[in-house]
Amino acid sequence: MTTTKRNDAFAPTKDVGEAWRRCDPTRPLQGEPLKHWYVDCSKERGAEGFVDHLRDRIIVATDPSSSGDAIGRVLVSGHKGTGKSTELRRLEGKLSERGYFVVFVDLVRDVTADQLDAERVVTTILRQALEILKARRLPTADRALVAVHRLFARHVREETTAGEGEVKVSAEVGAGGRLAGLLSLMARGTGSVRRTTSGRTVLTWEYRSDVGELSEHLNSVLITASVAAQRRKSSPHGLVLIVDGFDRIESEDLQNEVFLDFGEFLAGLSVHKVLTVPISLVCSPRHRTICETFGVAQVDMLPSVQVETPDGLTRAREVILRRCHQSLFDGAALDMLCQMSGGDIRHLMTLAQEALAQAVTGHVTGKEATAAVEALSRSFAVWLGEPEFEELAKYDAKRSIPPVHEVGLPLLYASAILCYSNGEPWYRVHPAVRRLSTFECFRDAAGSR
Repeated sequence: MTTTKRNDAFAPTKDVGEAWRRCDPTRPLQGEPLKHWYVDCSKERGAEGFVDHLRDRIIVATDPSSSGDAIGRVLVSGHKGTGKSTELRRLEGKLSERGYFVVFVDLVRDVTADQLDAERVVTTILRQALEILKARRLPTADRALVAVHRLFARHVREETTAGEGEVKVSAEVGAGGRLAGLLSLMARGTGSVRRTTSGRTVLTWEYRSDVGELSEHLNSVLITASVAAQRRKSSPHGLVLIVDGFDRIESEDLQNEVFLDFGEFLAGLSVHKVLTVPISLVCSPRHRTICETFGVAQVDMLPSVQVETPDGLTRAREVILRRCHQSLFDGAALDMLCQMSGGDIRHLMTLAQEALAQAVTGHVTGKEATAAVEALSRSFAVWLGEPEFEELAKYDAKRSIPPVHEVGLPLLYASAILCYSNGEPWYRVHPAVRRLSTFECFRDAAGSR
């Protein structure tokens, strides 16, 4: 008689070091960890069925009874670290199950957020999409690939400490190696001209003048891939493009460039698409322009978990306890970490990891939890000044008013102000900020006026 050995690789760990690694705040859940550690907090966020709602927005556009060739367009926003990437990975799985070929692009995998201008956005989407199509053996638009290769060959330059010179890159690549050659060329470049360090050689290009041409080729590649996908039994509904990372664009100038100046192109990509949007842009006067450009009624917001409620606190505890054995935390210490995270999942992971790093006795007590919270509070204190504290004090009393001006929007983007929902959005100062003595002084002063 044979028995199947139970796989405990993802069971809650009792090892402090392993628990610390599992609480990495920089790694959204995907793959096997997503299957074992994910906790559905949508109800406690005030956004029950969030991912199913996004999925249905794509499905309804594919309904055969729809008139014309309807394109599903979904915009998603929320704080950095609130769990959007994990939810988008769940959406990827749900759409795949329903017969879609999903191309998931993570912009900040290859480019830092402060470099995400229009040309890098197009290049990164094109490059990652081609990598996925190649890996899954889906045909691409050969004519578009040749045109893209020629475009890059036209602009590429080699920079060394000795100077700059042209690199002769042939666009005439054999059919069998065309895609591989293009990906190799794109991988070698940086996407913009920059100074090289001593002894290094870097391929760079400046192709802003041709970004429109490049965009047309990207659309051709996606359309061809979508048609090819529909011929497969596993993906009869064609291609869905999910692009994560747009929400990391902090600069207002870059937000305007990508979503306003370049928004028509992104909206016009002839495949179903799901894109993230910075929360500071959504809460600004530019919100309506974005919705009109993309043809959506609203941006779907993923709020923070309401850890002030018993149900929300229970869910937040479960997020940690799916990964870490309960014996690693005193009950009150874990509750403190959950409450002081404000329901922001990344901050919850940050606090848990910081507390575990100090757990010299093998488990987290109130002492370690307090030290972790103080560290998070200091990370806010180092950049908050008088104008910011004055602004924050206003939101302690008026939580239904969104921050919409030049002081409030950066506070929202940086999670000093958190967004929640009870059918309608409301806002609250992050608990780690509220405990700062400076904030208390400004709050008391505001209350006395």
